[in-house]
Amino acid sequence: MSDGITTRARRIPPPIRLPSTSDNSSDNITIQDTPENEYKSPAMAPKKDEFKHRTCYVSTAGQFRTVIDFTSLFAVIYCTIMVPYDMSFDPPKGIAMRGIDVWIEMFFICEMIINFFTSYFDDHGEEVTVKSKMAVAYLKGWFIIDIASSIPAETATMIAEGIIKAHAHPGDEKEDGGLDALTNFKVIRILRLTKLLRLAKMGQILESVEF
Repeated sequence: MSDGITTRARRIPPPIRLPSTSDNSSDNITIQDTPENEYKSPAMAPKKDEFKHRTCYVSTAGQFRTVIDFTSLFAVIYCTIMVPYDMSFDPPKGIAMRGIDVWIEMFFICEMIINFFTSYFDDHGEEVTVKSKMAVAYLKGWFIIDIASSIPAETATMIAEGIIKAHAHPGDEKEDGGLDALTNFKVIRILRLTKLLRLAKMGQILESVEF
């Protein structure tokens, strides 16, 4: 101190200690970023060979599957009403009605293909998305009923009618007789009835759409 002037000593902060590369503290531990590390525990991580199978599947709880189930529900209701009516009264069908019948048959075939790629929940409540397991589960489940009820009887009838008309001569009385015989053919009538097998799946469809 001099001449009554008081000077305050500056406080010098302690030097910052930088961690060395040889420090073995836990802050320097680096975890390798692997797909298994994204799970909370190793038990939750799927097997490595399952990663390559988890592509191209339809989630059973997804919106797309819900739309498919709703469409299938209305198609089954339509067949439940129209198939017995057609079998009993055999009304003449226009282009619109035939178009609806053919569309329903094509939808049933497409739905059967989609079912091979639809996931399911196992006994532990976990969604199974492995392709081979989904296909085996469907083959053990509703595959027999689906393939039996997906026979395109209406499409086959239209093709056969077209062939008969193409080979019939104008004014030939056999044309009408051939068409009547084709329409009343027992095999065709039985194939139409196979669509009613889908009634067995009504419970599953109603459960899936939470109707």
